[in-house]
Amino acid sequence: MIRTTVISTDKIHYQIVQYFIKKDIKECEIQKFDISRQYDIYFIEINKQEDFQKYQNIKRNQDTLIYIIGPEEFSIIQTSLEYHIQYYFRVNHLESELIKQKENICQQIQKHFRFYVYQKGTMQVQIRLSDIYYIESLRHRIIIHSINGELQERKNLKDLMDEIGMFDFIQIHKSFVINKQMISKYDSKVVYLKDSSEVPIGRAYKNILMNQHNEDIF
Repeated sequence: MIRTTVISTDKIHYQIVQYFIKKDIKECEIQKFDISRQYDIYFIEINKQEDFQKYQNIKRNQDTLIYIIGPEEFSIIQTSLEYHIQYYFRVNHLESELIKQKENICQQIQKHFRFYVYQKGTMQVQIRLSDIYYIESLRHRIIIHSINGELQERKNLKDLMDEIGMFDFIQIHKSFVINKQMISKYDSKVVYLKDSSEVPIGRAYKNILMNQHNEDIF
């Protein structure tokens, strides 16, 4: 499930967002806010400038979605935009704007929290694409190296890539596909990932990698 939290001291506003999530975003699970935990989606109500200080240290990563609920006050709206939020909901129009933006919110969630379903014995297990560091092809198997460890499946690399698409991934070797968001740095022979993995670059794939970099995809 997609971990979602609503931070609001106003019970009515909290209930409006809660009802919207439960009714229209079924992949989400609403959890009570805890500053020590990381959530996938934040709905944060801001009433004055000082409120930003409370939430500037929330745990987040490149996939975290943040929606601000606030007044029609230019200074607060401007500060909100500095936090790279997805949308600013005007508190006096909260319910109608949630309904209006439903399709956009669903598209953002789909883009940020896509899953790959792999077969583990008789079970099907979901893994979030953003949690994958790289994918390795070995004989007739693939090995998915992820934040949660290694996962193996009997499948070829091409079939896997046809399933998940290449939007966030790039093939750098006949046997390796990497998550572009996990790249730390690279040289002419190796890509260094954020988990300290070192993945070799195939000679035939060097230009592809360089072109992607020049287009500022990384």
